[in-house]
Amino acid sequence: RKGTRTELASQICARRNAGCRYPQGFTTRQAGGSSMKVTFRGLSMLYCLFCLVLAGIFLLDPALILSEWQIDFSDPVGLVARRCGAFFTGLAVMFFCARNAQPSLARTAIVKGFVVAMLILAGLGVMEFATGHAGPGILTAVAFEIACVIALALVVGVRSSRINVDQTVA
Repeated sequence: RKGTRTELASQICARRNAGCRYPQGFTTRQAGGSSMKVTFRGLSMLYCLFCLVLAGIFLLDPALILSEWQIDFSDPVGLVARRCGAFFTGLAVMFFCARNAQPSLARTAIVKGFVVAMLILAGLGVMEFATGHAGPGILTAVAFEIACVIALALVVGVRSSRINVDQTVA
């Protein structure tokens, strides 16, 4: 007998909540011994805020962040920076909309795409600093990008999950 999508989703959620297959976050210890659970929802909201701040800077005053990286502002550089602002706005919307997403192929795709982008940005930042195209301010961005990757790896897990809602139920 085939189960309904609702029954299958309930079984998947039960498995997930039992801690069988999908990590739901990690716990950190704060000063004083209290603990705080870091979740995909929390990271999504943090990344949404981060992307909105970057979008605002790139759209309204791109010279601000470029000066931190010791990059001279010009009209062509401003054009590319404002286009980056539009891209960061889209990322903010994506993370806001995905904040409540349960483990799924779609959430895994979002995470993998963001991780790849952050690793490329970190690598480019190091390369641009090493070649003298950017100042030491770029290393702050590199550190944040690497921290994003580590946090997502700890919350979502390093293994990719596969969920097939069209399975049959015995």
